[in-house]
Amino acid sequence: MLDRLDDWLFDARCGFENISHRFERLTGKTCFWIAKQLALLGTGLFGFNMMVGVVHNGITTNTAVVFFASLLIVLPSVGIRIKVYDIMEKSFLLKEGGTMNKRRVLDKKFRKIIPFFLPLILLSSLPHTVALVGKGGLEAYGELAITAAIILFPLEFYFIACTPHPLGRSKVREWQEKIQAWFIVRPATAPSS
Repeated sequence: MLDRLDDWLFDARCGFENISHRFERLTGKTCFWIAKQLALLGTGLFGFNMMVGVVHNGITTNTAVVFFASLLIVLPSVGIRIKVYDIMEKSFLLKEGGTMNKRRVLDKKFRKIIPFFLPLILLSSLPHTVALVGKGGLEAYGELAITAAIILFPLEFYFIACTPHPLGRSKVREWQEKIQAWFIVRPATAPSS
């Protein structure tokens, strides 16, 4: 059942593979680029949550240690993930173009537990999040940021498992070329005698 759910999450009309292909046709950016952006956004949200904790609790020895230890763990791991995604993209586009991405099979065991555990994690934190949002203030934004980061992290694993199209021109590039062609002034040719 979880295998079928994983396949459906990729192959459905609104599945990750189709979203990735539509985005790629529109912008020329591959699924690996989307995964990198999700990694950066999740890291930014995590950092925002850490800053909210420091601002809310004040700068003490404990908050400073937790903040810097988190930075020492999170920033290198994101840098490594982004570098791995770059290597995967280059190797896929150079060598494996046209075949299914190997990550779709290799990461399947991990991805099968995501639809089960992600809702449990979110539901377990829901009362705390609702209570903080109800109070308002900066801490509520920090809680919403960490909840969004929790959601973004597994999405990376779905996008890096998508199969990109061979490189081609995007619709945005075509639009840009058409607009530039309108504004390019061509010199008038002299009549030949």
